[in-house]
Amino acid sequence: MVKNISEAYTLLQIKPGATNDEIAKAFKKMAMLYHPDKNRDKPEWANSKMAAINSAYNFILGSRFATSEESVKKEPPPKTKPTDYFAQKILREQLIKSFVKVREGTKEHLYRYYQFQLYNIARRDNVMNRSTFKDIVNRIKKSYHTVQSLSNNTKDEELISHFNVFNRMIFNFYKASECLNILDSYKNVLEVEAYNQYHIGDKYLHAAEIEVFYNRHNRGKFFQGECVENAMNAKLIFLQTLRAFPKSTWAVETEIKLEFTESLLAYINLFFNE
Repeated sequence: MVKNISEAYTLLQIKPGATNDEIAKAFKKMAMLYHPDKNRDKPEWANSKMAAINSAYNFILGSRFATSEESVKKEPPPKTKPTDYFAQKILREQLIKSFVKVREGTKEHLYRYYQFQLYNIARRDNVMNRSTFKDIVNRIKKSYHTVQSLSNNTKDEELISHFNVFNRMIFNFYKASECLNILDSYKNVLEVEAYNQYHIGDKYLHAAEIEVFYNRHNRGKFFQGECVENAMNAKLIFLQTLRAFPKSTWAVETEIKLEFTESLLAYINLFFNE
């Protein structure tokens, strides 16, 4: 597995300044080169290479979200050490108030993402939409780091649990938003089958996420049961895809979407059942 960002860029043969599209294209190119189906005479070597580039791609996506200029330049505020019950209570109320503000702001940014249908790669490539997507991602990054700072200011396990579930969800949302959803080639039958199954799971996931972040706000009512059922179906199909096509070039996208599905379910369970 990849140990640092420099190794990840080297494995994918790209420069640190590469765009997300360039990173995705490089990954697909490397995957087609080292895929076991292309190297039947040395399957162990091919599997090792595939695992390495899968790890590199996932590592880069994660690091691009979890690291920002803001987080590098600014140290998190020092932990407050309340000495009595009232001080702890005041601090807790302040943290909850700050978190609610961040969460509400993030929900507005996620709403914009679905409002402009930026999950559609073709629409996102439009010049105007591209800048909108970049703005949404930057704002969600700030939310992520703000919640991290809030977590650094408390030892309250309940609050930390809420902060972690929320941040895991938006972190995995970003990674999932960068996944490729278009099949590049129809030549490899197994790749087509892997994509088709992955795509079915992605449809279920999309129905769940658009209900949470968009539809429920428009109608003023949350169809939670149907939403959870769609997310559970997505999780099941993604797991089946990974079991049936572990060596497919779609394994990375499937793993990323599975992580987002699981974090979305955790988010719904925690914040809509209180």
